[in-house]
Order: sequence, then structure tokens, then C-alpha cells
Amino acid sequence: MLFFKCSSPRPIQTITVPFPHLDVPFQTFKFSAENGTQVRLSSGTFIQIPANALTDTEGNVVTGEVELAFREVEETINVFRTGITMKYDSAERKGNFQTAGMFEIKVRQGDKELQVKKGENVTVGSASNEGDADYSFYNLDKEKGWNYQTSVAVDSNFYKKRKLDSLNNLKEKVYPFGKEYFAFNYDVLLDVYFNDNRNRIDKNRKNRRVRRKIERYGVQRLESRIPYEILKTKATTPLAFWLWKFNTPTNIPKWIDNYYNKVEIKKNSGSSYTLTIMSREDKSKKWVKTIQPVIPISQMYAHTPSDWRKNFRKYIKKAKNSNLQELEKINKEMEMVELQKDFIRKANISGFGIYNYDRWRNEENKVTFTVSFSFDAQDKKEAQELVTTVWVIPSGEKSVMQWHKYKDEWDKAMLLPDKKVRICAVLPNKKIAIFEESEFEKLNFEEIKRTEKHTFHLKTYPQTIETTQDLEMALYGKLLNPEELENNKLTSFLELLHSVH
Repeated sequence: MLFFKCSSPRPIQTITVPFPHLDVPFQTFKFSAENGTQVRLSSGTFIQIPANALTDTEGNVVTGEVELAFREVEETINVFRTGITMKYDSAERKGNFQTAGMFEIKVRQGDKELQVKKGENVTVGSASNEGDADYSFYNLDKEKGWNYQTSVAVDSNFYKKRKLDSLNNLKEKVYPFGKEYFAFNYDVLLDVYFNDNRNRIDKNRKNRRVRRKIERYGVQRLESRIPYEILKTKATTPLAFWLWKFNTPTNIPKWIDNYYNKVEIKKNSGSSYTLTIMSREDKSKKWVKTIQPVIPISQMYAHTPSDWRKNFRKYIKKAKNSNLQELEKINKEMEMVELQKDFIRKANISGFGIYNYDRWRNEENKVTFTVSFSFDAQDKKEAQELVTTVWVIPSGEKSVMQWHKYKDEWDKAMLLPDKKVRICAVLPNKKIAIFEESEFEKLNFEEIKRTEKHTFHLKTYPQTIETTQDLEMALYGKLLNPEELENNKLTSFLELLHSVH
């Protein structure tokens, strides 16, 4: 896709997509124009569109369902994929940008592009991993290039911190033991807690602080007397002082909490028992459960509730725990939030389009010279005739330069001797040719300064570029951020905020 400035003899080419099938896709979100919307991306970026703030091209306020389309770009490979220029060219200054984050936003109704109503603003908080304060805000005119908008403050991503704090607090409230687990009564838990020290047990029987510590494990209690059959067991730890388990998660009825209920226990085959409790006050009430001992309560106390949350299956192998599902759900949400970027730059925009947070590359020591290119493609002549644009990717920078032959930029190419780059060209049939960073180290810049020219030899990558992963392997020899491939989803702002408040 090419955009040209028609009134200039040297048109500005603002977008040259190298592989159209790999262009960074838009995320879409439908909403009611009269209600507006607030959405948040998995990166931490958020968009706020006020109610009744959209118009058609005639200036009429739009109602009904509309669709927000949004994409954001920060990483170098995604800047390359979009083909959006990082060059700034004006009468006052010329140079190349480094980005802290770029986004494109538009809203449509059907096939009609909408506009922001005059006097209204759309707020975009762009998430970024770049925390430096020297980035400015620009808007892209597709015919003229980048236009300076304003300087913008950079803030920490406070939502990320609040959300993680909220999830941590929620996690602490999830008991490590689910409703499968129980002890016969509080006295048993207290006895083991104080290692059968009668003096300390009696002194702390009504101590609320001790009770809270014990209850953090989440173990249910029958609060009934202990059956004689398990009190008399001859073992290192009598079964009365074990943690027990129901076959399934169980809510203990309130009437069970009566010391005078009749309690019977019968040994079954294997390690299970049948527990029967009959109400002393209502002879019709009878509660029968299959139970089995799990571990001595002393082993439970050997680890903190927090340790149990993290290592339940390690401490009790193959044991089931209904609360683990809740913990795993919280942990998964925390992992998603932790993927958010650490900084936010917020801007109010009065129109849709492409925006960028940029700063200037330091190009003081640049060497300017004429470039040409040779290829090892099967048809070298065809490659040399077809390639009119090459992309230059500086090492360790979020920037991509484009050299266009038709603009005579091959006659005034610029590189920094101390900044490695890789140079690539797109060939027919989804192929790419690359001049590697390792080859850059062999360049003789003194010779280049003397002759003011150099021919770069680009080697063809053997595989076709079908996917983003193919492109990553071709350019970097590895996959970049594979965990983000499944997590780049648009999520409701209000849905994400539900547990913060």
C-alpha cells in the first residue's frame, strides 16, 4: 500500500507494507454510538469514546451499533510489518524516529468511516515498556508525513498495580483446603497447634488471633465428639488428630455442630470409613458420609497457608482440591495482567488515524553514501530490477528505516558506524533477502567514507514467509514473545475493573 503527496515532485511515501498478508491486524469492538464505550487491551492500553461523539462525513451525529477498529505497534518487528515510515521530513528538521508506541484507530458503521464530533475528544492511553520522558506525540498525514502534536507525560501503569494488588488480596482469601477436607473439632486443631501442651491450649482456647491463624487453612470442622473407634487407634499419630477428607466437596449441615449428637464410624475396605451422625434432638436427622484420613494435622501446620496454595499437589500427591480451581483461575488472571506494559501515555485526540510517540534517533556520527545491492536469488537480474525499497533495522532500537530507490535515497543512504543494522528486501513469491548484523561488523567505514559508495550483498532466506513466526525466524533466528501470540485480545474495560473496586 503506497500513499503519495501529489503536489510535490518528490512524493512522500508514508506506508510501504513489506508483506501485506502479515500486516498487523486490527482488533475490533462493537458498541452503541449513543452510549460510547471504554475498552482495555491485554497490553494495558485503553480507549474511551464518549456517548454521542461520532458523526458521519456530513457532520450528522451517528446512532446505533458501530465498530471500533484499533491496532497498536511498539516492537520493532511490528513496525516493520506495518510498513509505516519512521522518517520525519520538514523544512525545519529531517531525521528518523524511535517509537515508544504507535497506534491506529478508526470507527465505522457498515462500510462508512466515521469521524469524531467537533468539540469532542477520544482518549487513548497507550501502554508501553519505554519509560523515558523525551517522547513527543505525532499524527501521520498519509500524504505529507508526520505532524507534531504535543509533548505528553509518561505515567506508571497504575491499573496494573491496583489489579495485581486486588488479585493478591483475593488469592489470600481463598482457603488452601477446599470443602473436601475437615477435622472433627476445633479442640483437635488447637491441641496439635500447641503440640499437646495443656497449659498453652487452655490459655489460648478463646484467643481470637490463634483461631484466625488456624482458620486460614480453611479446614471445616464437625464440632462433634470424636468417635471412640478412632480415639483408641494405636499409631504414631492417632486418627483423631488427622486431617480427613470427604469423597466430594461437602457443606456440613449446621445441626451437626452439637457435641451431644451420636457419632459412629465404621472401617471399610482399604483406607475409607463410613461416618454416621444422628441428631440428638431430632431422631429423623441422619448424616452418612464416606471419609478417609489424609495426613496428620501436624503435617498441615508444617506449611503456611500460602505455601499450601502454591504447592498443594506437591505436599499431597494426587489429592483433589476444589479450591485449587479458584486459585488457578486467579493465577491465570494474574499472568494476563502481568503481561501488561509498565507505562502509560495518555492523549486526547479529535480525529481518527495513525498516531505515534516518538523521539529522534541520535544520528550525529552518520556516514552518508550511495548504496547498491546484489542478490543471490535464482534470478539475480529480476531481483535487482524489482527491488526498489529496502528496510534497515537498527540493532536494539524500536525503529525501522526505509530506503526508496525512486526517491534517490539510495544516493544518500545513511548509517552509523557504531550502530549495527540488518538490511532486508522483499522478493517475489513471499521471499526475503537479508544483509545480517554479523556482516555489518565487517564493513570498512573508512573506505566507505573515501569512496562514498558501497554494495551490500543480500542473501535469500531459504523459506517462504507465510507467517509472523516465519518472519521472526528469518530476521532474528528465533521466535519473539511466543506467549503473546495467544493473549493479544481486546477485553472489556469494565469487565477487567470488576475486582479492582
